[in-house]
Amino acid sequence: MITKAEIQSVRALADKKGREEQCAFIAEGEKLVAELRASSLRVRKIYTTKPLWPEAEVIAERDM
Repeated sequence: MITKAEIQSVRALADKKGREEQCAFIAEGEKLVAELRASSLRVRKIYTTKPLWPEAEVIAERDM
């Protein structure tokens, strides 16, 4: 289950300041996430509303 702190952290990535502070960004969409998984970049966390990948945390849309 996603915590309130994790939700706040993800929401903060919508702003440039949040992305710079966390040195992170959001990738949305099945194709883009699949490409990131195949790349050499380090993926910290995958949140999804559908169980697409074994390492992804499935959450309800209402939680985001």
